[in-house]
Amino acid sequence: MIIRNILLLSVLSLAVFVSSTSISSVQNENKPLKEYSRLIEFIKTANIEEPLYAFDAFEKKLDPAVHQLNLAYFEEDPELLRKIRFELNTEELRWKLENFKRRLLFVPEIRKEYATLFKGYCDDVIDFVLTKTQLQNPFSALMTLNDEKPKLPEADAGITAFLVHNIAEEYVYSYGFYDSQQKKVVIELDQKVFIGEVGSYSSSISQAEDGTFVFARNNYTIWQNSAKNPYTALMVPVEETFHISLRDYTQKAIREKLVSDSVHSIVEVNRIVDEWIAIEEAIVGGLVYGLLPEFLSQSVTNFQPAWIEADLASKRKMKRYRYLNKGIQVVAELGINKSIDLYRLDPRAFRNLLTGNPETGSHL
Repeated sequence: MIIRNILLLSVLSLAVFVSSTSISSVQNENKPLKEYSRLIEFIKTANIEEPLYAFDAFEKKLDPAVHQLNLAYFEEDPELLRKIRFELNTEELRWKLENFKRRLLFVPEIRKEYATLFKGYCDDVIDFVLTKTQLQNPFSALMTLNDEKPKLPEADAGITAFLVHNIAEEYVYSYGFYDSQQKKVVIELDQKVFIGEVGSYSSSISQAEDGTFVFARNNYTIWQNSAKNPYTALMVPVEETFHISLRDYTQKAIREKLVSDSVHSIVEVNRIVDEWIAIEEAIVGGLVYGLLPEFLSQSVTNFQPAWIEADLASKRKMKRYRYLNKGIQVVAELGINKSIDLYRLDPRAFRNLLTGNPETGSHL
């Protein structure tokens, strides 16, 4: 099972320019901020959807929503079914899902000025956040990505942030159609879908044979520099920095709940994970709302505050942001650093401030 954020994300070769730097763990609070108004002009240009490169290899992963869309496609294409029946010389068709796989794709940012501005912005806004919060720097590097299937960092390294223009997923599903004699026709459906997640950072949970729960985290994250709302792209490095920094405490709370309730049902595991990701989204949203406008007011002179409300309005429609409004309120009341300290010390106490009391809402 995968835990994904704002959630979590075809190949040619281009001339490559790769920019990779390590981020200093020491921040200078008095460092003057650069001007990034030109970055807004780039973000507001038309979104580019090609060329598509493979970020990783195919993995065997079933998406029930994609499968249902494929079945609807067959039902809505009687001519295709007629051809299959003709090929098999039968009116009665049997079918089954033969194979399925998925991989992450990306569109590289090949406009050098845009890539340089976005990377510089990410460096500076992360530096600003780490200075304000005194959080430990989780990143080993920021890298503008132009190569397919990049070499991922070693397991014991810090997090690498790959910067791209756009993120998509490719799904390849194969369906076998049979007659009564098991003669077969195979139809393969290949879909490439832009997922609309400007930031993708994942961790996973599995259960060992002895019943213990094991968490694993990717040591990379992917950020795209494009969005309909410029604020959505500008908040990515801040939002993902907080998700990465706080994920250990979210996982600790999930593990404690799974153990205390002796949970074994995948349905219940999913429910608990879903609830805690919503809680993490709430504190992260509150921290971003409390910090990022200060940075933007000093470094982006053409920034429009209305973009913030537009982003919040969009998020309020999504289930995983169900505590976002309350999270913004709680962080405003506690303050940035006290909110972080509370979540690290006792995530359940922060959750109680969102839900009202331990028995409200999720019953966690």
